[in-house]
Amino acid sequence: MSLPGQVIPLTGMAVTPRRSGFRRLLAATTFAFLSAGCDGEIFGGGTTSTTPGPGPSAPPSVTGGPGPTTTPPQPQPEVLAQVLTSGIRRLTAAEFTLSVRNAAGVTLTGADQVLIDGVGNPFENASANKAPSATLVAGLLDLAETAAAQPPPALSCTLSTTARDPACERTSISAVARRLLRRTATAAEVQELLALGSNARSAREAYGLALEALLVHPETVYRLEVGAGAVAGDFALTGEEVASRLSFLFTGAGPSDALLDAAERGELATSDGVLAQARVLLASAEAQNQALRYHAQLLSYGHLPFEASLAASARRETDALVLSAVKDQAPLRSLLTASTTVLDPAMATLYGADVAADGSGPTYRYRNPLRAGILGHASVLSNGKKGDDTSPTQRGIFVLKRLLCEEIGAPPPGVDPDKVPAGITAQSCKTERYRAHASGSCAGCHARVDGIGFGLENFDTSGRYRTAEAANPACTITGDGTIPPGTTFRGPKGLGAFIAEDPRYGACMATQLVRFATGRAALDENDRLLASNVGHHLSKDFTWNELLLGLVASPAFLRGHTP
Repeated sequence: MSLPGQVIPLTGMAVTPRRSGFRRLLAATTFAFLSAGCDGEIFGGGTTSTTPGPGPSAPPSVTGGPGPTTTPPQPQPEVLAQVLTSGIRRLTAAEFTLSVRNAAGVTLTGADQVLIDGVGNPFENASANKAPSATLVAGLLDLAETAAAQPPPALSCTLSTTARDPACERTSISAVARRLLRRTATAAEVQELLALGSNARSAREAYGLALEALLVHPETVYRLEVGAGAVAGDFALTGEEVASRLSFLFTGAGPSDALLDAAERGELATSDGVLAQARVLLASAEAQNQALRYHAQLLSYGHLPFEASLAASARRETDALVLSAVKDQAPLRSLLTASTTVLDPAMATLYGADVAADGSGPTYRYRNPLRAGILGHASVLSNGKKGDDTSPTQRGIFVLKRLLCEEIGAPPPGVDPDKVPAGITAQSCKTERYRAHASGSCAGCHARVDGIGFGLENFDTSGRYRTAEAANPACTITGDGTIPPGTTFRGPKGLGAFIAEDPRYGACMATQLVRFATGRAALDENDRLLASNVGHHLSKDFTWNELLLGLVASPAFLRGHTP
């Protein structure tokens, strides 16, 4: 396999007018790399580090600016042994599209049809979803050729469309290579890229050929973390690798030139240096957009099962709540307890009497005493359905796994969850049906999850309030919910208030962020140790900024591990 600093040879092939030979060359070199054992995470996970990594003599202050501030105490020795297991992770479609736009100024369409992310658990960047294939390479080549045909952005020089300009070609290609590869390209690599345009008729064409090659370069499509060399065990990341970790986590795209400059000056070699750059990123619009993407994946409302216009309206409502909490640095648990919401006419009509306008703007207050917070949004209530109706079991599982990080096992072997229990008919109410299912070997799990789902039953899969089952109006819905071992609640408001006070919530948010940062749903021992430490130091009213900064303040953020 190829590693950073090694040149993937691209010269020696004359470029035909239709570039068929050029495409064959790029396909061969790219697929050869991706076939060298890359299954989404070449170095794998699940191996525990035993070699302590360097840590600061005094822990850095973690603060997101105005708002709550925490200063973690000196980490315990076992905390200093934390590392994040490294390897190779393919970019998501969104990460690739954003990175290419920022680096080359071109807009990709259809990347989600090539870089297929699959179903996240809960995040789309899960490396297990991203095995390479010849189809992937062919799709990348098509994307690259289309992108390279677009006019280049404003550069430090103008690329002629009628004549060659070696100086401008070198400057432009070096600049875009740095952004796409997320490190400064070596002189040999730049020369290889320049050689691809040896038969080009203009500087613009030469640049386009180099860009096309860069867009399918493995270091553009994949994130590599190998430190200064491919050695087994714990290692310090290079400054550029830290910059990539930081930028993808905070903005969802590769690092800017300014962040790469900081890396090359050695400013990302310490936790204090990383925190300084992290605070700069947090102030950007890109970081706010990344927060929206993160929460949409965490609570599975990125792709809603509504018609397009209603889906867009529902997404805007939830985005407005998340963005308000992020920008105002409000406690993250306020997402669960918010008493107002921002609605457009379509959503106001959907919620009907549940809401009332709060003045002349788009802000509405809840009138329904059962509805509050993000759990009362149509976007989130769309989760946990079975067929055309809600499933108390699936809703309960969703809440426990996403917000409290409780693991729920699969049904016992030989159990058919869709089998209608004896004595149940079409006229049976849902409470009867689920009570019949929750027996024998199934009783334990159903006792944990069903009560949570039944507490949300007054709201259908589109978020509308209801008092009876649609298929059986004789069955009244009480909306009474239970959380083991014996807490009762009613509606999203009661459930949100409980979770906001549950100590598992902060610990779970730390765990989910580590899952997102590592691209692994199943965390190894290193990751779990890090998540535990981050969660332990969160204040009760922790903000989004505090959560992010708590992660990057860890010495683990500067280190990697390979078996």
